[in-house]
Amino acid sequence: MKFIILFFTIFLTAHSYASPLYLKCNSLTAFGKPWTGNVSYVKIYPERNEALFQDTGESEPVWATHKINYINYEHINLKPCRDLNCLTDDVSIKLIDRVTGILRSQTKLDSGWHTGATWQCATTSSF
Repeated sequence: MKFIILFFTIFLTAHSYASPLYLKCNSLTAFGKPWTGNVSYVKIYPERNEALFQDTGESEPVWATHKINYINYEHINLKPCRDLNCLTDDVSIKLIDRVTGILRSQTKLDSGWHTGATWQCATTSSF
């Protein structure tokens, strides 16, 4: 019993201290071709299991809600919310490489995952 209490105490304490992460991402490619001039912003809130994504290509700034699928040492995997209850599917993801800072927007097709667009991201203190 002590082990279970200790495990949950450590897990919940570590999770609650996760700081938000703010990224500014400059476009690199779209559908395999160079794509420059687009800037997107990502706000990642690990304690809420939520991320917000804003594309400056929109006429009005809109933050699209994503659910954090997982965070590990290599990647941050985000799934877009499909409704107000944040239901997701297995058709599209945003994958952030924590080593290189590359953000990939990927779609699942019959032959596997395909990258639609990429951005180079860097941390920022605010927007």
